[in-house]
Amino acid sequence: MSGYVGDENQRLLQQRAELDYDWTMNTPGACNMGRLIGTDDPEQLGAVEIARVLERDGAFAFRMIVPDTAKQTSLQMAQLGYHVAYWDMFSADAHTALQGSEAVLDGARASDVTVVRLDADADDAEAARFQRLMHENGITPFSASFLRGNFGHAVTVGLEDASGVLLACGHAYLPHNRFSRYARHAWCGLIAVAAAARRRGLGTLVNAISVRDAVRTLGATHIYEFVSPTNTASRRMVEACGLTPNTGLQGGIATRGQARFTR
Repeated sequence: MSGYVGDENQRLLQQRAELDYDWTMNTPGACNMGRLIGTDDPEQLGAVEIARVLERDGAFAFRMIVPDTAKQTSLQMAQLGYHVAYWDMFSADAHTALQGSEAVLDGARASDVTVVRLDADADDAEAARFQRLMHENGITPFSASFLRGNFGHAVTVGLEDASGVLLACGHAYLPHNRFSRYARHAWCGLIAVAAAARRRGLGTLVNAISVRDAVRTLGATHIYEFVSPTNTASRRMVEACGLTPNTGLQGGIATRGQARFTR
């Protein structure tokens, strides 16, 4: 399956996200999660539709839901035999995020790396470099087409060394359809750093570039990211780029097992 990276189930879900893209962007309550199907308004999408996708895919994502809805969702999913793992949300308006990201970029000392971007016409082999780096770091990748921005507005950035080796990468896109109150909110994530290049601030640097591009290139009015509760390094990285904890909203993924769908 060219254009997809991960285990068999991850690759199938990446393909499903592409096949269902039009449905996702034209169905009230649905949300483009990139690597699986999901919702940013469970009540509007409806329990029947959520159960249908769960039965077919074995996984389903929830995004931008309030804590009370998250509790109800966990109970409902448990009745269907699924466990929901949640991530903490960090967010900022475009002005604040741009200030934070540009402060990081102004103070960056990584002069030995080059910023590269995955173009819309890049081939699958080029996209696979980014996907493999994500996968090696425990991050479930998006498909090559999603990373290139062939499905909706997106940017994928990387940092290369002098030999052209990809050391770090990140991504930003607009997940929400026109029916959503979050239609112009961009998600940043898929931040990965090669093991040999850690402790150099490259994760924060590539995250800052992704945030800046989300505002300048995608025209986002707000930026948000999700971080697992125990990932202190990622929390520091996100906060360095101007985002702050948003305890009023959460994101989660329902699966049959206890293991997280992605890091």
